[in-house]
Order: sequence, then C-alpha cells, then structure tokens
Amino acid sequence: MKYCDRCKVWVNAPRRHCPLCKGVLADDPHDDVKEEEAFPAAPSLYKKYNMFFRVLIFISVCIATAAVSINLLLPETGFWCWMVLLGEGGFWVAVATAARRRTSISKRIIWQMVVLSLLTVAVDGLTGWHGWSVDYVVPLVLLFTTICIIVIEIFILSHKVEEYVVYLLVSCGFGLVPLAFALTGLAKVRWPSMLCAASSVITIAAVVLFAGKDTQREMKKRLHM
Repeated sequence: MKYCDRCKVWVNAPRRHCPLCKGVLADDPHDDVKEEEAFPAAPSLYKKYNMFFRVLIFISVCIATAAVSINLLLPETGFWCWMVLLGEGGFWVAVATAARRRTSISKRIIWQMVVLSLLTVAVDGLTGWHGWSVDYVVPLVLLFTTICIIVIEIFILSHKVEEYVVYLLVSCGFGLVPLAFALTGLAKVRWPSMLCAASSVITIAAVVLFAGKDTQREMKKRLHM
C-alpha cells in the first residue's frame, strides 16, 4: 500500500502517482498487503460473446466458400466472387474496430463507407470507366454498411435504439443513392443497386414502425428542436 503526503490518503493499488493530485506516492516499508487494481480488467467482447462470434465466423466461411465454388463452376458469369470476399472483409474490419473501440462505432463505419465509395469511383474513372464501381462496389458497400451497423450495435454491443438510430438512418439514406444509378441507366447491372435500395427502404420502415418514438425523440435532441 502507498501513501500520498499531499492528500493524506492511502492508495491500495499498483500506482506510482496519486489518482487525486497526481503526486508521487510513497511506499510503506511496513506494509505487506498485496496491491490490487482498483478497476478489474473487463473481458473483451470476443470472450463475452464467444459463441456468437464462432457462429458468425462459420457463416462467413460458408458464404465465402459457396460464392467461390459457384463462381468457379460458372465462369461465364464473370469473376464476381471477389466482391463477396471484399464485402465480408469490410464487415470483419468494422467488427474488429467495434471490438477495440466502442465509442461512435457507427459513425466511423459510415466515414469508412464514404471514403471507400468515393475511392472506388475515382479508381474506376481513372482507369477508363468500366462502370464496375456503380454496378457492384458502391451498392454492395452501402448495403454491407447498414448490415454492419445493425449487427454491431444490436447483436454485439447491445446498445439501445437511441444510441445508433441516427447513424442507421444516415446509412439508409446513402443506401437509396444507388436507386438513382439504376433509374438513370448509369448502372448497367441493376440488381445490386435495387437490392441496396430495397434493404434501405425496409430498414427505414422498420425503424419508423417499431422505434418511431425513440427516433423522433433522438432527432429532436440531435437537431435541438
């Protein structure tokens, strides 16, 4: 146990400085009490939800294996399995970020989505514009963003709806953008854009119908209405 001469308090923890005044603590030569941390180590999210992560990893492996196998059996459909693998990779990057830092996870995911979407469009344009960015990458990135927010906020972090509903609605708003790609003919392959837009509409409807009051209260607080 250590003693702070300035605060006149004993500190039963392996610390060098006083938690109150930040001064150097003095050792008690007559003390043989084992020092303990004041705050016990919290278990990681992986240890806390070990079985959930195991199931999620197993599902990811099954999806990746099925996509690669089907693509190899049907090579005439194009080499599209890399998009599935890219989407899963982005999902697990977001999950790893959530496991390490638990504050504003959805906000960081949305920023990653915006940067990645703009980057892929820029690369597509600089390489002669083949349209793969708006056909596949951007719609699927937006779709996986919404999925990531739902999985992380609800199933991993178990946050209340008001803690993530604004970010979820923002993600769904971005998810409606590919609809313009499909309607204007910018996207030659329309099913990824329609899938992304449809999932955004369904998510918005679920939020409004089942969390309408919480959403309205949170929007008023955010917008200072």
